[in-house]
Amino acid sequence: QPESDVVLTVTSNSEADATVDKATLTFTTGNWDTGQTVTVTAVDDDFDRNDTTTVTLAVDDGSSDDVFDVLADQNVAVTCTDDDTAGFTATESAGATVVAENAGTDSFDVVLNARPESDVVLTVASNVEAEATVDKATLTFTTGNWDTGQTVTVTGVDDDFDRDDATTVTLGVDDGSSDDTFDAVADQDVAVTCTDDDTAGF
Repeated sequence: QPESDVVLTVTSNSEADATVDKATLTFTTGNWDTGQTVTVTAVDDDFDRNDTTTVTLAVDDGSSDDVFDVLADQNVAVTCTDDDTAGFTATESAGATVVAENAGTDSFDVVLNARPESDVVLTVASNVEAEATVDKATLTFTTGNWDTGQTVTVTGVDDDFDRDDATTVTLGVDDGSSDDTFDAVADQDVAVTCTDDDTAGF
């Protein structure tokens, strides 16, 4: 029991991760043994990770019973559990990628699903270049542009067969050049249809 008020300051040591609903707690000679509640609220971010921080409680010496001035600060550990998942999304124009074989083009956009802590490099490869080519071999996403779509253009390659052809464009994380959180992300294939311009006959 104090002989006068005791004021504790309450501080989140990383307000980017968690905030507190009170800046101070005041205990009097009457309520000193009644608990006062501090509510900690997580702050959303775009990283695929759990975050940790602390809330520090300290005696405000100038506003408190002097007997309490020598007390050491105390830290309450806080864990903020994550709601983001590392990954990427390819969005096709008109919902499909279709190119005419005589150099027709179509495109799709690629964006990351979570903010990386370092660059993420995606490789872009046409699986049958005799059917279709792509205009980029890699896409590099940074901590600044991770949520801005990057466009891949697919171009059809002419042949002499009277048939439509199908191939895929494969997108994959370049593990050696990317934030490790993204290394386990699976490759994705974008299906490509190459429409024919030949007619069987003689």
